Amino acid sequence: MDGILVNRVLPSAVTDAYFQEWQASQARILEEIDAYFAPVPVKRIPLFSTRCLGRERLEELARALYAAGEDPRPSAAPRRPYTFCQARWPLRSAALQLPFAAKGEVGLFKKGDELVVEVGTLRRHIGLPTSMAGLSPSRAKFGK
Repeated sequence: MDGILVNRVLPSAVTDAYFQEWQASQARILEEIDAYFAPVPVKRIPLFSTRCLGRERLEELARALYAAGEDPRPSAAPRRPYTFCQARWPLRSAALQLPFAAKGEVGLFKKGDELVVEVGTLRRHIGLPTSMAGLSPSRAKFGK
């Protein structure tokens, strides 16, 4: 994940009393989003008065998202969601990127030649390389 976009944020220029409660609510939620997704960058898209259709509106959106001279491309190469380490026998392992997952939320088991990973209610089947398909998991470690 390279970044988070939060859409339809009331601009600070809106000072009408009618929107004060909405702005206060958004401010609390934006703080939660920043804390939850840290260190992933969070960008805010302001609530525009019209839909973003056409080149001019897209350029306005780009100016809202990126400072002058800022490169919109991801700053680093994307990380793989999982990797397999096939060092010398018997050490073979799979390393999974599970951002924002807590230790108690993660479960895993092997089914056939797949490693099944569960995070909360989400489930992902990962095909194992041939050299690891016949092995049984012996332990799991949760760390940074």
